[in-house]
Amino acid sequence: MSSFVKATVLGGLLLFGTICVAWLITRPNIQDLSEQEIAAPPAISPTPVAFISTETGDSIFVTFGTSTALLNGKGYSNLLFMQVEAASGAKYENQSENLSLWNKGDEVTLQRGRRTLFVGQNQEIYLPSDAASSTLEMSTTTPVGSLSGTYVWIETIKEDHSLTPKQPGVFAVTFTDGTISGATDCNGFKGNYTETDGTISIGALAMTKMFCEGSQEMEFTQQFVGTLSVTHLGATLTLTHSDGTISHFEAKSQ
Repeated sequence: MSSFVKATVLGGLLLFGTICVAWLITRPNIQDLSEQEIAAPPAISPTPVAFISTETGDSIFVTFGTSTALLNGKGYSNLLFMQVEAASGAKYENQSENLSLWNKGDEVTLQRGRRTLFVGQNQEIYLPSDAASSTLEMSTTTPVGSLSGTYVWIETIKEDHSLTPKQPGVFAVTFTDGTISGATDCNGFKGNYTETDGTISIGALAMTKMFCEGSQEMEFTQQFVGTLSVTHLGATLTLTHSDGTISHFEAKSQ
């Protein structure tokens, strides 16, 4: 083999080796990327924000997180939206349902394509941290034809599934003169309701903002959304939702 051929082959081998080394140095670490994706799931804040439609009185709850929003209401339960770029306000999308959620100031708009499904205003009133406990001292009497008194959450049944409080006796709700208030295992809440012919219509709920890991406050407060049928049987109060969900409460003993 001539010196020229040997030199050419040797040069080619050196060039190939240089390219391989450069690729090994600059290639992305696939394992590291996978670990980052697993370690950084969408972050969800613990406290839902209530929005009420001024036209229909319907309410939804939105839990805003880091680049995410969690929707409850309008027939959806814990539906996750991811934030996308928007010219104004904050926009979130759920592509599988073809839904978009816009949050501009105190207003939120839910759309499917170009069709608007809901427009609501945030009507929060922040309560002092001890407001919920003070409401539990109210009267537990229930006049005929009027919803009044303090009731403790016993059980909620939805689609043959039963949900009960992890801390029995802690979750309570009080109805008095058109005002609903109560306590969860974490925060207190307050809002307004109207009563007509065995039903109550509940507006947006204001809540305190304390974080409690593992709290059931979302499951509890979502029982007081929209228009509910009211049934009394002795000390038992039953609220029936339009989707068939049934919530049982017992009058709080003094």
